[in-house]
Amino acid sequence: MIKKLIFSAVLLTSSFANAGIIYSGTIINDSGFHGSYASSHVNDQSGLSDTYVSGTTDYDTYASLNPTHIGSSSTSGISGTGALDLGVQAAFIDFDFGMELMFTDFGLWNDVDTQGIKNFNVLVSNDVNFSTFTTLGLFTATIGFADPIPLQQFDLLDTTGRYVRVDMLSTHGSTDINFGEFIFGASSANAVPEPSTLAIFALGLMGFASRRFKKQSKELKIDLF
Repeated sequence: MIKKLIFSAVLLTSSFANAGIIYSGTIINDSGFHGSYASSHVNDQSGLSDTYVSGTTDYDTYASLNPTHIGSSSTSGISGTGALDLGVQAAFIDFDFGMELMFTDFGLWNDVDTQGIKNFNVLVSNDVNFSTFTTLGLFTATIGFADPIPLQQFDLLDTTGRYVRVDMLSTHGSTDINFGEFIFGASSANAVPEPSTLAIFALGLMGFASRRFKKQSKELKIDLF
C-alpha cells in the first residue's frame, strides 16, 4: 500500500517538473498590419529588456526576470477600421512552430493606452488553414499602464498542435490595435516528464520503507522461532 501511494506521488510531482520552454514560432499569416507596424516585430525581441533563445530558454525562469518592453506603439501594431470592436474585421496572427508542441502558456506585452489588446483568444491546430482547431482560451488583457511595459501571462488549455492563431477581438476603445510582443510556453508533444526534487525524495522514501519492511519481517520470523 505504501509503495502504491509513493509511486503515485512520484508520477504527480514528475509532471510538475516538466516546465515549458519559450518558443516564438514563425509568422505565416496576419491581417491588418500597415506602415512601419510589420508583423515581424511581434517576435523579434526588439524593445525587450531581457532576451531569450527560442526553443531553449525556460519560460518560468524568463518570466521571473520581470522582462519589460519599451515603446510598443512604435514597434508593432495592427490597423483597425472602427468595426474591430464589433468583430467585423478579423485581426489575427498565425504562427508555425515547425513541429507539434504542447502549448501551456502565452505571454503578451500590451500597449500603454486604449490601442492595447483587450479581448483575444488563442487557437491551436495541425491544419495550416485552421479548418479544425482547439481553443486554448478566451482572455482579457489589461492596458500596459506604464512604459516600459510589464509582461502579462495567460494560462493556456494544455493542448498539442503545430500552428497557433492569436485572434484579437477588441481594444480598450481605439480603432487600432497596438502591442509589443508575444511569447509562447510549450514543450515537446512527446516529452517525458523530468523528475522533480520531491519525486526523487519520494523514490528514496520508497526504498527506505521497503528495506524497513523487509527488516521487520526478518525480525518477526526470528521471534517466532
